[in-house]
Amino acid sequence: MLNKIRIVLIVVAVVLAAAIGVLCVILFGSKSGGTSKPTSTPQSTVESTSSEESSSSSTTTVESTPQQTTTTSSESLPVESSTSQPVEEKPKGEFNQRFKELQLRLTYGEHWKLMLTENQKNLAADSLFVGDSICSGFGTYGLVDWKNVYAAGSVGARNFFDIDIKYYGEVKPYNEALAEKNPTRVFTWMGMNDVNVTDAATYAKNYKGIIDYTLENSEAEVIVFAMTPVNSDFTSNEKIASFNAALKSMIEENYTERVRFLDFAYVVTDSLGYLNTGYDAGDGVHLVPDVYYLAMIEICDQLGLES
Repeated sequence: MLNKIRIVLIVVAVVLAAAIGVLCVILFGSKSGGTSKPTSTPQSTVESTSSEESSSSSTTTVESTPQQTTTTSSESLPVESSTSQPVEEKPKGEFNQRFKELQLRLTYGEHWKLMLTENQKNLAADSLFVGDSICSGFGTYGLVDWKNVYAAGSVGARNFFDIDIKYYGEVKPYNEALAEKNPTRVFTWMGMNDVNVTDAATYAKNYKGIIDYTLENSEAEVIVFAMTPVNSDFTSNEKIASFNAALKSMIEENYTERVRFLDFAYVVTDSLGYLNTGYDAGDGVHLVPDVYYLAMIEICDQLGLES
């Protein structure tokens, strides 16, 4: 009888132990399952953050690195590509020595704002700056009063006389702007709207028409600027160089006075032939204000004027 009771107690103990074990598995299994779900939340948060950081990094790269450019028509300068598109980073060349020298000669006013010297202001006041959107930067950035600027965004040597250009807020033909301003010097600067449309010889021929018209309708000296290089895929710098060479040759062959070719572009050309990194306005073609101040120094120096 006693043995039977012992057997019964053992069986009950075993059953209880088994029951407790099952209960523990259920309880701990439930807790373990509860933590497994939240682990996916932090993981997705990390991925989201990583994606945001990647996006932010991409945006930063686009701002600091010249973008690839596209044109919507043959008469418009390049526009920025979508920030979602990969940006091809150009090799970085070294600044040339002349660039470094001119940097040291920049004049600063309040809050580190660049300023023109009195001689540079006088030069600007007696001149008319004629050309495209790059040329209009003299007015846009405040170096030159708009009454000294005759320029528009789609202008090229090939269509200069066919486009409405505002002079001091009013559309006027070129001869009227010349008569109204009566400049001592006319600085012409255009070609970026020609380089992908015409060839170098045609560009030089079209430019000659503008020079001749200026000479016939004013007493001004004509100073023709070389095109600056680019830091984008808008066009090749080799092509720009060939256009500049054709323009220079045409001037040397056809004019002995009142016309000269002036190249300040070399100042902002790096050792690899690109526009100096950081000196384009974001599209690899247009220029930041500093370039115009450097240009004013170089212009004075090449014209033999005190800068």
